[in-house]
Amino acid sequence: MRLVPTLLIVAAAAGLAGCGPGAGKDTPPLWILSDMKAQEKYKPQQESPLFADHSASRKPVTGTVARETYFEDEGYHFGIVGGQYVGKNPLELNEKVLAHGQKKFNVYCAPCHDRTASGGGIVASAPARPSSPPTCTSRRPAIRTTASSSRSSATGAGP
Repeated sequence: MRLVPTLLIVAAAAGLAGCGPGAGKDTPPLWILSDMKAQEKYKPQQESPLFADHSASRKPVTGTVARETYFEDEGYHFGIVGGQYVGKNPLELNEKVLAHGQKKFNVYCAPCHDRTASGGGIVASAPARPSSPPTCTSRRPAIRTTASSSRSSATGAGP
């Protein structure tokens, strides 16, 4: 009977020994489930003793091309070549392309222009909105090129 209380007292003392002054000052805490937010890392413009220039920010290797910003056909991706809008859509229009375009319109355009393109979407009805978006079915947008329409939708602003 005396053994159980003695073991409990010894276990509690051993557990509390790690809570005393000086515990954990020299060692980082143990992370059981590491998280990207809590990992050791260098932030931009921070010093680093690892490199000769003491800078943690490194320049890209010469000749490196970022995959996210390189496009072989800029006219296809941006609708502009040499500062001029491309005159026509480079895609062959078929059921698959139209269905994909309808899906993109419903996600990116319909919140402002609504699904019928009349300009009465949920965002346009917000009281803080200074002006409503234009209708996509009026004559004015029909005159614009496909590229200029794509550009305004990519930036979220009108022409």
